[in-house]
Amino acid sequence: MLRWIGATVVLLAACSVSGQQLTVSLSTNSPAAAGVQGGTAFSQELAALTLTASGGAVMVDGITVTVSGTGDFANDIDPSTGLSVWQDDGDGSFNSALDTSLGATGGASATITVNFTSTLTVPDATSVELWIVGDFLASAGASIPDTYQVSVANAGDVNVQTPATVSLGTPAPDSTVLSVVIFFVTSFSPASGYRNLPFEITGSGFTPPVSVSIGGIDLGTGSVNGANSFASGWTTPNLGPSGDYPVVVTTSLLGPITLAQTYHHSEVIDDADGAGTGDCSTRDSSTSASLVFLLTALAVLFAVPRTARRVRG
Repeated sequence: MLRWIGATVVLLAACSVSGQQLTVSLSTNSPAAAGVQGGTAFSQELAALTLTASGGAVMVDGITVTVSGTGDFANDIDPSTGLSVWQDDGDGSFNSALDTSLGATGGASATITVNFTSTLTVPDATSVELWIVGDFLASAGASIPDTYQVSVANAGDVNVQTPATVSLGTPAPDSTVLSVVIFFVTSFSPASGYRNLPFEITGSGFTPPVSVSIGGIDLGTGSVNGANSFASGWTTPNLGPSGDYPVVVTTSLLGPITLAQTYHHSEVIDDADGAGTGDCSTRDSSTSASLVFLLTALAVLFAVPRTARRVRG
């Protein structure tokens, strides 16, 4: 009788332990789709995962993510710390000074495995949040943005100690898309001028729609070529006094960027017919008018004595 009871107790205990379950889902704190300007190395959180244990504590030793997008995870992230996993400190936001590093590895395709330096314990009936962070090289990105996405594609991609099992929850542990673009302006034309001139810009990373403002005056949305390297369709505004004015280019991916270059505006003065001329043309016209007036005055001056002599004669 005692043996039977003991066997039953052992069986019940085994059933209880085998009920350990870890559910992995996308955290509500996971970052939204974003665009980042490349050209310099940077770190960016790609996803936040929620790990919830039930039926007992679960021990986690690592995680494998499937990577996707047009970007090259094998070469665009740091070869040693390219992809890292961090345990959140409970505030729901990533901070490398406060969160705990669990492990890091270099880039690869189509999957990247991060083995934890020490086992992560998820207590029973408790959730732990993990951050997946990418360390990107300066070479990441292009004029047409490179995209990067990570996901836990299969339950077996989370390395837990037996007898625990893993299931994927809702929402699925798939990150949104990170887009990295190389943006710069090599030139705009004209660099100086007056109002109502065709205006265009050349460079990289003009993700449409693209708009331009000069001196705070919005010129509207222009047209962009297929390589995102040339945009046109604007005309220079009437800025008023001559001077150098800031140029702001706004793209759909990066938002407004104030250029290092400025546009030099020449004031337009309307003549009597309502036509406009630039400062140089206006000064030339004024000088010509003054010369005509002076010659006329001299002609009158010399004509008066001759007339008087004729009268007196």
